[in-house]
Amino acid sequence: IGMVAWLGWILGAWIFYLRPQQWLPKPVIQTLAGLVMAAFYASLAGWSVSTQRAMIMLLVYGLMLLSRSHVRAWDVWAISLMWVLFVDPFNVLDAGFWLSFTAVAILIFAFNFQTAQSQRWWTFLKAQWVLSIGMLPLNALVFNRYNLIAPWINLLAIPLMTFLLVPLLLVLLMIMSILPITPGLLVELIAWLSSSFLSVLHELAQWDFAELSLNINQNWQLILLIVAAVWLIMPAAMPHRSLGLVLIALVLLVPSKPFPANHFRADVLDVGQGLSVLISTRNHHLLYDVGAAYDSGFNQADAVGLPCLAKHHIQALDGLVLSHRDNDHAGAAPQLLNAMVVHQVWDTISERSLCHAGHSWQWDGVPFTFLSPPNVT
Repeated sequence: IGMVAWLGWILGAWIFYLRPQQWLPKPVIQTLAGLVMAAFYASLAGWSVSTQRAMIMLLVYGLMLLSRSHVRAWDVWAISLMWVLFVDPFNVLDAGFWLSFTAVAILIFAFNFQTAQSQRWWTFLKAQWVLSIGMLPLNALVFNRYNLIAPWINLLAIPLMTFLLVPLLLVLLMIMSILPITPGLLVELIAWLSSSFLSVLHELAQWDFAELSLNINQNWQLILLIVAAVWLIMPAAMPHRSLGLVLIALVLLVPSKPFPANHFRADVLDVGQGLSVLISTRNHHLLYDVGAAYDSGFNQADAVGLPCLAKHHIQALDGLVLSHRDNDHAGAAPQLLNAMVVHQVWDTISERSLCHAGHSWQWDGVPFTFLSPPNVT
């Protein structure tokens, strides 16, 4: 959305060049054109939560420019944060809220120390390095892992999306809205670029060695990781910055705390209208329901269940319970069963092991019991 606003900024400069107006200064035309273009693109994107955040931030920045206030990056960040929470306070429950605003704060913090004007390509490379290090603590909390090739993927994805795919898609939409034709060559070019990029991502996803596990079991580990990240993104004048890498290594070398016997952990997964719960003991894992699958091919197993299992490094399930055959609860079961080994499936369908009240067992000292149904027939 920022790229589209930048295109609007350039369009505003052209408009002023073609029709200069004394009563409407050039910066005002550029700002208004950028905001209008950004709002148009946000409408095309369906005003998703992430789009709303970006639009609010642009709007705050634009209004400060129009009011001829001195624009400070931290002011824009703080006011945008306030308005995002004012529009929807429940944004604090969304991991994307923390990821996006933290990423922007890290960039502001890192580049506020930069006094000399650097080459754009160097600034772009530095931004990837700063985000890679600065986002480590939050990645550890949210995903429990970090992919070492993520910055390199960004080096490819950001220019591709910014200067090729998104502009080409906008041109395609404009042509199709004005003329009753579909430019086949342009469609084929967009399809080729998209499929090629997805193929590259698919190949890179197979590089398991690039996956770095970030198991944060103690509060001191998280504090140490935050200190290391801040230390590393400080200006070059900061002495002994390399010691930040030593602190990160100390955090990563701490062995994972073994799961105690007679205890279990329950992770409630957001699968839409249904409910899915992953229950883990020391050596066993059970998944209750998997969510829906749709005719479009989208399913909650691929979108939510399997990524969660991968996050916890679970390669096989000891049990899968399907409460009933409704799509919201069991629709994505085939996708899960095709993607992962499941040793035991319980449900209310006759060809599988039946759920019935009273059936019980123990895993690692934790008792499991079916409370219902009393009679599936």
